[in-house]
Amino acid sequence: MKKMMLAAILVGGLVSCSKEYTCTCEYYTNGNLDNTDNTKIAEGNRDKSAAKCDEMDNDYTTTVGGTTFHTETKCTLQ
Repeated sequence: MKKMMLAAILVGGLVSCSKEYTCTCEYYTNGNLDNTDNTKIAEGNRDKSAAKCDEMDNDYTTTVGGTTFHTETKCTLQ
């Protein structure tokens, strides 16, 4: 009985573990790289973590005082 309980605990522990991935984002303004940032993501599996990383992508244009800025964030899962 003790062996069965130990096996159940070990299997349960393995199933509940999720791998941590790194999402690397590059931030551009008007085509020039401004900054790079790494974020840890643990969403259970690679596909879910990749989807979370993709949500961090951004692309927009704004005008301030007559000057137009194009800002883009490109993120990839490592």
